[in-house]
Amino acid sequence: MAKKNFTGIPQYTLEQFRPVHRNKAASSSFGYNRIEKEKMIEGFELYSNEGLLRSIGPLKSIFYRISIHIKGTLDMQIGLEHFKHVPQTIAFTHINQVFAKSNISDDFLCYYILFKQDFLQEIIAPSSIDNEFPFYHINGTPVFQLAKDELNAMVELVLKMDDELKRQQTGRTKAIQMYVYLLLLQAKEVMKDKAYRQMQLLGAPTALRRGFRS
Repeated sequence: MAKKNFTGIPQYTLEQFRPVHRNKAASSSFGYNRIEKEKMIEGFELYSNEGLLRSIGPLKSIFYRISIHIKGTLDMQIGLEHFKHVPQTIAFTHINQVFAKSNISDDFLCYYILFKQDFLQEIIAPSSIDNEFPFYHINGTPVFQLAKDELNAMVELVLKMDDELKRQQTGRTKAIQMYVYLLLLQAKEVMKDKAYRQMQLLGAPTALRRGFRS
């Protein structure tokens, strides 16, 4: 059962969350859609939109979320902000952040990744994630648009994660950790490029632009 904090918003662990956002009708074998227990990896889950409930939240979760939206639209709340998602949107939520989604269009297509704070601990200290990746920082921008090539590069990493889940080879956990980390790095670079181009448009001083790109 989910815990409720003083706001009355339910809070879920990763282990509790599956029935909150999924139904049992998914026929696709992608990721965790219909995964066998022996193929699961501790602290990590991967899904497509097939089997996703039409409305979720508001809720809080004790794990990180990455949502890669390929096609269709939906309404999403992250923290106190509300977003209308369109194709080629990526979204992030950090631990204990308010999250909700609704009004999912019939042509909606997405992939999403859920992972615990310590899932990447062999690569990055759990306490460093929010500061290392600005979209996970409490004052960061959790939603932004991707160019087509940026979207394709991230989807490629997601498909590699799915392949590792299916093959069950030695070292697959480490491989998936690396793919998740690479995806976060790619998203961080996209944000930096967007901010740099915005500085150019606004005529920011050259020294400031160089400092941001370093």
